[in-house]
Amino acid sequence: MLDRSIVKAESQANLQASMPHLTLITDEEGFTKSNSEGFFDLDFKPGEAVVLGVKIQNVVDREIKVEITPGTVITNQGHIVYGDQSNQMIDSSNRHRFSKMVKKQTITVEPKGTVTVKIPVTVPKEKFDGTILGNLAFTVLGQEQQNKTDQKSMAMITNVVRQAIVVRMKQGVQPEPNFEIGNPATGGTINGPTFTIPIRNTAATYFKENVGTRVDYEVTKKGNSKVKYTHTDKNISMAPNSFYNGVVDTKGQTIEPGEYQAKIAIKYKGKTTKFSRDFKVSRALAKNINKGATVKTKKPQSGLNFLVIAIIFVLLLVLLVALYAGMRRARKQMKKDKKRPYRTLRSRKK
Repeated sequence: MLDRSIVKAESQANLQASMPHLTLITDEEGFTKSNSEGFFDLDFKPGEAVVLGVKIQNVVDREIKVEITPGTVITNQGHIVYGDQSNQMIDSSNRHRFSKMVKKQTITVEPKGTVTVKIPVTVPKEKFDGTILGNLAFTVLGQEQQNKTDQKSMAMITNVVRQAIVVRMKQGVQPEPNFEIGNPATGGTINGPTFTIPIRNTAATYFKENVGTRVDYEVTKKGNSKVKYTHTDKNISMAPNSFYNGVVDTKGQTIEPGEYQAKIAIKYKGKTTKFSRDFKVSRALAKNINKGATVKTKKPQSGLNFLVIAIIFVLLLVLLVALYAGMRRARKQMKKDKKRPYRTLRSRKK
């Protein structure tokens, strides 16, 4: 019997061994100087001609084609800074996207050969304060087919052979983060219904998880304080001009239709910023997302409902007492009316 784990490990090792070696050109004539050798760390001026340099060394005995794709660094759903080549999670506040400052290109490298690649960067012409954070992804074309072949041989490898180099470009004064929130929404996962609240950093600056930034979420249903959902994200990091969707899990409970309120508290370096946002869950939406719920939410009676019931009970009791008293008076009156005609007749005969 074939051991999948061994095949997978050997396949990954072979793929990694065949990956080209990348060397950053950080201090050579004709290229922009970098403050770091591990990644491109640049201080630039408005409209400056910036050229990045990378040496690609092919370590295998066959020709390879390497695709260089720029990406904008974002904050992913795990509130971790991440290089994204899809450009699908870009915040609207990001006016200087690295993915639009560099053109994609494909480089051919001969067997066991080395190629020096120039990567021009079109920097903003206007002055600004902050950081532009991006990355360059180096993908060996043709490895996708190798991945499919490995899957047929039970290796179950889905990773594309890709290496990435971070690019940080700074200018002017580095601002503090500016937090905002987006419109709350409801959705469903395999674990049941959830609430999502976009957390935004609209400043051109980033911060790491070691700062200890914390986000507290509280979602309540209006008119029913017993319906409350909470969650906390700890030690988050965020890229410049980015967002991530904070998720509040309902623990598998159904979500009732109606009016809700989301309260968010973001603590950064001892300062807390608070937000509040109202939103509505329609009956149709609640019905749709509750399909994955495992626990039906109980609907506790509010104090107002108990008061209404008590008033109705008292009114019914008063009505019954009044009805009973009226019936007793009516009976007594009927008895008196029956006796009066008899007495009148006897008095006439005398």
